[in-house]
Amino acid sequence: MKALFMGILLAIIYMATGTAANASTKNIGCPKTEWTEACFDHTEAGRRIKAQYLNRVKFQRNGFAVLHLVPYETVAVNRKGEVVVPGIASGNYDFRDAEGGIAIFSFRAKNSTSKFDAYNCGYFRISDFKIVVPAVYNRCDHFYKQTALACKDCRDDCIECNVTAYYGGEGFVINAKHEILKRFPLPKLPACSTVEGVGGYPKDQPCRPRDGLAGD
Repeated sequence: MKALFMGILLAIIYMATGTAANASTKNIGCPKTEWTEACFDHTEAGRRIKAQYLNRVKFQRNGFAVLHLVPYETVAVNRKGEVVVPGIASGNYDFRDAEGGIAIFSFRAKNSTSKFDAYNCGYFRISDFKIVVPAVYNRCDHFYKQTALACKDCRDDCIECNVTAYYGGEGFVINAKHEILKRFPLPKLPACSTVEGVGGYPKDQPCRPRDGLAGD
């Protein structure tokens, strides 16, 4: 009986502390020195900076601001605090250096164009953060000589981790007006990634390297 009573007491304590922990997680505020999802309202129309934090934003002359969210996302917002471009591609290069002023953005989408992952991508104009190519692709290359390669229902493979090749699905050569200049089927998926675990391939997938890419 005593053991039963102690068990019930421990269960009550666990439930109480768990509820308090969940409540504290939900009520986490926007940090003073960085931007996180807690700084935004989330609606069907999209994300918008909560009104009480809007005065923290330093806008550019064009009326937009670029914010770096923790843990990792770069977004552009307008003077109303609305996210106009999510998931701006950054990292080992500055999106402002994109050729022709057209850069890539991507985001995790519930209705992805790919059966392999949940990411969609498109392109936006840097000068006014206007989306010029909607996120209807699931792999996007940077613009080069006024055109870019994008693909649907495809996946990438790392070749010596310096060159990326696309496989499966359909490829498109497009311009900044989203005119399709060329469309073509992509090569079939290789048996495995040239580098295990890279390009979305499972690490435990049996590897049969493609001819010319690996020794005997």
